[in-house]
Amino acid sequence: MDSISAREQSVSGATERRTINFRRPLSQGDIFNCSISAQNRTVTVREYEGSTEKKMDEYLKKVEMTGTLKIKEVAPNGNASKIEFTFDEFTGEINGKKIVPDWKGRILIADLTVKPVCLFKFKDKGGQPERDEVILLSLVFRPVSDITMADVIGTGRKLAPGDSWTASKHPFLENFKRDGIILPPEKITGNVTLKARNVYKGIDCWEIEEQLTISDVSDFSYGFFVSILLPVDETKSTVKLLRKGVTKIEKSPGAEHMMTAGIKKILITNSDAMSAEMLPVKER
Repeated sequence: MDSISAREQSVSGATERRTINFRRPLSQGDIFNCSISAQNRTVTVREYEGSTEKKMDEYLKKVEMTGTLKIKEVAPNGNASKIEFTFDEFTGEINGKKIVPDWKGRILIADLTVKPVCLFKFKDKGGQPERDEVILLSLVFRPVSDITMADVIGTGRKLAPGDSWTASKHPFLENFKRDGIILPPEKITGNVTLKARNVYKGIDCWEIEEQLTISDVSDFSYGFFVSILLPVDETKSTVKLLRKGVTKIEKSPGAEHMMTAGIKKILITNSDAMSAEMLPVKER
């Protein structure tokens, strides 16, 4: 899979082993210049009894946005719970339908404590985004998680570029459990690698990659990849992120379901991806 290119300039002494703190809580008042793109694609394939016929449906959502993000409130674990986003540009698409609202200069408030979909409203002129706009905003702004980066990859390790270690399975097991999917821990494999130390847009960064897969589980598989640029300065949070995930679920609904009578098998593939650059403007 692709990783983030951070090779503007190599850093001398980058191979030295040192203790790295991966716990990077946000603070109220943190401000970032952001460039974000996100996409979600769901493909559903149905196979029918006594037939070679297959029917495929696709649902595609994608969005690109730039602007300034301000952290208004922070959860106890350091994740953002309420934000303001001032738009420079916003364009999106749902199944080929273009969504291009005139939001330049508008300020969006997002309450990330509201589930399953965050609460969005405009600060400057009041009102709320339209339904399709909320769908696209939800690709980027998701309910605050009780899991942090450090919970998954650990922290306080003495490392040098090239080192790899095992990712924690617990956060993923708990997430799937909440979705009603119980997984044996031995079916999950994941590792984290400290790829390099490089300067990205003037910021001295660690480049970190994590890969995780769930396989050998009946009717279910999952693959996850994330590449992160994390400042060496431990008071700073992630400046760039590339995340990709693919979930596959196979169902055999049976004749007892009226809406699925005659369907032998349903295969659902969901692909989710996001790329985000978040350059700090100031903190207070």
